[in-house]
Amino acid sequence: MDKKAFVLSLLLMSNILPGACHGQQNEAEYLGLGLELYGKSRFEEAIRVFSHGISVYSGNARLYLHRGNAYYSKSDFISAINDFTAECALDPGFALAYYNRAVAYYCAQDYGRAWQDIRVARSLGYRMCPDFIEQLKEDSGIQH
Repeated sequence: MDKKAFVLSLLLMSNILPGACHGQQNEAEYLGLGLELYGKSRFEEAIRVFSHGISVYSGNARLYLHRGNAYYSKSDFISAINDFTAECALDPGFALAYYNRAVAYYCAQDYGRAWQDIRVARSLGYRMCPDFIEQLKEDSGIQH
């Protein structure tokens, strides 16, 4: 682990918010550290970093998207759906957010909403994973 990530992780574990010692972090730093922690499967820490970033930069859609991915990785599908919904509201043309929310709805067994988001993602040009679509068809009993 590089020195900056180590120090920031210590600050997080101490419940000191990132940026408290060295001035406020910018959006890219929150994204970078959050994604680094996420990539190491340190989902709780990633969620804290993304959450703090959102508290400072509430209009940054990607912070919501990545925090939603972290919640999804913890099987907290309701929180993931909430974050993907916020991302969709902030950037309605970003198809990946609709697809991610569709997958989260699927995991929450809300197949109707999963299909709604699949339709929106398709309309925005997103290429679906065929295996996911087949599984959604099978589990929902609906052919789209």
